[in-house]
Amino acid sequence: MDWSTGFSKAIFINGKGEKVTFSEMEQEILDIIAERPDLEYVLSVGTDSQVKPKADATKFVTVVHLHRVGQGA
Repeated sequence: MDWSTGFSKAIFINGKGEKVTFSEMEQEILDIIAERPDLEYVLSVGTDSQVKPKADATKFVTVVHLHRVGQGA
């Protein structure tokens, strides 16, 4: 399934502060896992929103966190 379809206009900020697309973020996650495929990983996703009535819009923020279990904070 192509998860990027629903996020085609979304821009994410990676850990280096660079703007990336959903597909680029997905590839970065896969690359990180490929570096140490022997480890256990936990992928967490969180989101929040804020309605902006004057702008007639809702702003969203989403966090994608990949944790290497047993490898520190």
